[in-house]
Amino acid sequence: MPTKSIVSSVLATDSLSILVGRNTARSGVLVFNQSNSSLYLALTDEEVSLSKFTINLLPDDYYEVPFGYIGSIKGVWLGSAISGKALITELVHQHNFTNESNWVSLSSNIYTNDEGDVYFLDPIEVPIFRLGVFVNPVPMNWKTGGWIHLIVGNNIGNDTIVQSSRLKLNAFNLIKADRDFIPYFLKLEIPYWIKSLDLRIQKYIEQ
Repeated sequence: MPTKSIVSSVLATDSLSILVGRNTARSGVLVFNQSNSSLYLALTDEEVSLSKFTINLLPDDYYEVPFGYIGSIKGVWLGSAISGKALITELVHQHNFTNESNWVSLSSNIYTNDEGDVYFLDPIEVPIFRLGVFVNPVPMNWKTGGWIHLIVGNNIGNDTIVQSSRLKLNAFNLIKADRDFIPYFLKLEIPYWIKSLDLRIQKYIEQ
C-alpha cells in the first residue's frame, strides 16, 4: 500500500508533551532527539512519568517505533537548561478510495421500513468500508438516508456507541473505524419517510 511521510517537530521541555497523536492510518514512526537532554519516550495513550516510559533517548539518538503501533507517542525531557527539539517522521497509508476496483461487496439487501425502523446488522471486521442507502424514485428534497452507529459490546440492548455518522441518500458513505473496536456491530436508523430501501455495504481491500 502506498505511503507518505509527515515530518514535524516538538520543542524540548520538562513538561509532558504529545509528540505524535493516535493515528489509525499510521504504518511507522521515527523519532530523533535533537536536544541537549535525555528524552523519555512512551508509547501509550495513558499517563507517562520518568519511572514509566518505553525508552530513554540520549541526545542525538533516534528510535524506530514498532510496526503496527497506532497509539499516542509521548515524551518528557530531563535535565537543566533544556534546549532543542524532537524531530518526528510519521509514515501513513495513502488510500485510493476513488478506484472502484479497491471495493468489494459485503452485502446488498432490500428492506421495508415502517415508521422509522432501527436495524442491527451483522458484525463488521474491517476498519474501512462504505455504506449506501439507495431508494428509487427519490423526491428532490430528500438528502438524508439515515444514521449509522458503530457499537461494541455483546449485548445489543446495552451497547456502547463509539462512532456515528449521517448517511447521504443514494450515495456511498465512507466509514473509517478505529481498529481497536474490531469487530463491531452496525446500528442503522432509517427516517420514517423512506418506505423501501436497498442497503449496500462494501469493504476496502487495497493492499
